[in-house]
Amino acid sequence: MAILTYVVLLALLTAFLDRTYVEARLVYAQRGAYGCPLFGMACNSHCKAKKFNEGYCGGSRNGGCFCSGCRMRTKKGCK
Repeated sequence: MAILTYVVLLALLTAFLDRTYVEARLVYAQRGAYGCPLFGMACNSHCKAKKFNEGYCGGSRNGGCFCSGCRMRTKKGCK
């Protein structure tokens, strides 16, 4: 029973840390037009076309497309 509790807590903690890590790098959000059809492939290709690292679906009912990562990389980091 203790192992099951440990596994559940670890899974919840991992999901929380992953979500906050992505939100901390949030650079751009697109609502409506792109949304998240085709399991998010339209959102991901839209973000890659705008030179972001990745795209993911979120917001109310997963209707928003969020792009994250550096849009312009410089020697000092992200711009």
